[in-house]
Amino acid sequence: MECPSCRSPRRGPYCADCGERFLQPHDLELRHFIVHELPHDLWHVDGKLIRTLRALLVAPGLLSTEYLAGRRVGYIAPFRLYLAVFLVHLAIIATAPDAPGTLLDQAAAMDPTGLTLQLAHARSYIHWSDPALRLRLAERGRWISEIGTALVFLGTAGVLKLLFYWQRRRYLEHAVFALGVITWYLLLVSGGDLVLAVMRSQSFSEQELTVAKWLTPLLAVYSWLALRHFYGASRLYTTVATIVFFASQALIAQALNIVALTLLIATA
Repeated sequence: MECPSCRSPRRGPYCADCGERFLQPHDLELRHFIVHELPHDLWHVDGKLIRTLRALLVAPGLLSTEYLAGRRVGYIAPFRLYLAVFLVHLAIIATAPDAPGTLLDQAAAMDPTGLTLQLAHARSYIHWSDPALRLRLAERGRWISEIGTALVFLGTAGVLKLLFYWQRRRYLEHAVFALGVITWYLLLVSGGDLVLAVMRSQSFSEQELTVAKWLTPLLAVYSWLALRHFYGASRLYTTVATIVFFASQALIAQALNIVALTLLIATA
């Protein structure tokens, strides 16, 4: 006569405190499982996933608005959704058929300051072109870059906090919004990377950058629509905010790339 999970008094088919559903004798029957339990569980998961992806892809800013308004039952939580997309993207790029260039090549291409390239040259005793070293650093670099990508939304949330300070929103609200935009972008990049992986592209790294460049205009448009929906500002202010938001993402990502290269060079 008590809940098996929280030990509260049992009243009705569900626990009033923790929401646990109490088992009935027919719950353990195979027929009931096949006819009722299995279809319900599959439809519940698939329905929530489809509803979440639809809101993310075709209704910029809606998912963040719904989450912060407390309408969360019908959607996958923002961080959980990002984590799922993050793991999918990581799995795709882990199967890249080509090995990236040396760390010196990456430093020359990604660090406009030249500081990381100088640091690499200072460690002249390391053979940067060694195949085993390149593969080891590539694997380590994937993890560092993906973690860096996950941190971009924290910085851009701070920028949004300043841009929309007059709305008196909490930092977490801005972080949820920024995470939604990052998730949308990473989802599209993952789709492009998946196509490249299926085609077994022999220049995966270069074409991945090309895909990211193609998506840049779409990201700008999506950001404008999402900002307009979420914050409800005027078109002019939303345009200014989009430029600042977009530029801050690029600058933070650039800074994190330099930090990642520094860590790779220092720990090689």
